Amino acid sequence: MAGGGSMSPARRMKAFTLIELLVVVAIIAVLVSLLLPALGRARAMAKQTTCLGNMRQLGTATQIYMSDNQDWYPIYGASGGLVRLFQPYLPRPDMTSAWSDVFSYSPVWICPLQPTGNPWGMSPAYGCNITFGWDGKYWPPYTKWVRPADIPSPAGVVWMTEGGYNNRPPGTYYSITYPVDFVQYDSGRWLQEIFPHYIYAGTNCRGVCYRHDMQAVCVLADLHVEAISYGRLEASGYWQW
Repeated sequence: MAGGGSMSPARRMKAFTLIELLVVVAIIAVLVSLLLPALGRARAMAKQTTCLGNMRQLGTATQIYMSDNQDWYPIYGASGGLVRLFQPYLPRPDMTSAWSDVFSYSPVWICPLQPTGNPWGMSPAYGCNITFGWDGKYWPPYTKWVRPADIPSPAGVVWMTEGGYNNRPPGTYYSITYPVDFVQYDSGRWLQEIFPHYIYAGTNCRGVCYRHDMQAVCVLADLHVEAISYGRLEASGYWQW
């Protein structure tokens, strides 16, 4: 029966569907606003996990190198840097020279959060503590290379960490891909850049980069790997003994 004031079933369904759609859109908007930060954190954690895996491989390469060299740690000033020293122990050991202007690093040397687009080339993302090879001292006199037995608390001394190199333009001093074979500590602090997409502003400096929520992934002298915060890594005990 047709009633003059009643709404047809088709019109009632159409009105209900529109309201339902608006409610669903509102719910989706709320969920997206809640999930996006969590997804961003999850993605950052995944990249940190990759970086931790890279450092574990570098720790393993260190261990194999030491077993081949009478238990001595590598030193920062070796010809070609750590890239060349570790070449036999890492994936894709096919680089002809660690000093050439154009070559491909093993992926182990590249942090997923390493900045890209440097017009003068990209350096490896990791470097060793400068005091190795200097007997744990930043200033002379230096006595000898270092073995684990020389370090009283190897679990509290950084062997490798994330670093960056302040490249100069090509042709002025260093080649465009000069390796970050060490990170420096000076004047009571690590030379560092707090913001992860920039390198320490000094000329010709290699500094610690805190790429992971103000943390830097480190290989300690006992070759275990952990992410250490800016505040903790600033403690001088992490760099010398």
